[in-house]
Amino acid sequence: MKDIDVKAKRIQVERTKEGKPPKFISDESFVSNEVRENMEKLLRTGEYLNLNNDKITRDFDFLKSALYFDAGNYWFEDNQTNIGIVTFKGTKFNIALLLLIKSIVGEGEKYQLHDKHSLITGPDLKRIMQRLTDEDVSLDTVAAYLDRNEKAIEELTVHQKFMHLVPKSLRIKWILNNFFSV
Repeated sequence: MKDIDVKAKRIQVERTKEGKPPKFISDESFVSNEVRENMEKLLRTGEYLNLNNDKITRDFDFLKSALYFDAGNYWFEDNQTNIGIVTFKGTKFNIALLLLIKSIVGEGEKYQLHDKHSLITGPDLKRIMQRLTDEDVSLDTVAAYLDRNEKAIEELTVHQKFMHLVPKSLRIKWILNNFFSV
């Protein structure tokens, strides 16, 4: 790093000798709620066909053919054991929902976030979503889940510099504050 210009909000760096730019770790892969809501609008109205982008058109065609709308939610079903819900919400919302799901199911059950399509999949997901609606699931439940699952903590804090030096209880608190704040 050569210089930091605070007024211009720029960092000047030297070129690397290998010709590869330095890698800066950030949360840039997180998608906002606004982008996902626009995805839903494009899908619902069919406006994605006017974007002149074959890859985007293929992705939206896949979503349109694979999803069905029921009781206010978009559902994906590839067979009876793999059911998913498409939230059309941002990455942080989806991670929070996945943590809520994992905190109330058994240890061996697999639930996953496929963030590209804003899709959470897992066994008997409709029943689990109903449980989340009916039961009073608190952040204490999520904290207890995280306390039992060091791997989940690692995955959620890996991009935070020096987070591995922070005690487990503070990392859990950071996760709860970061993913469950409004």
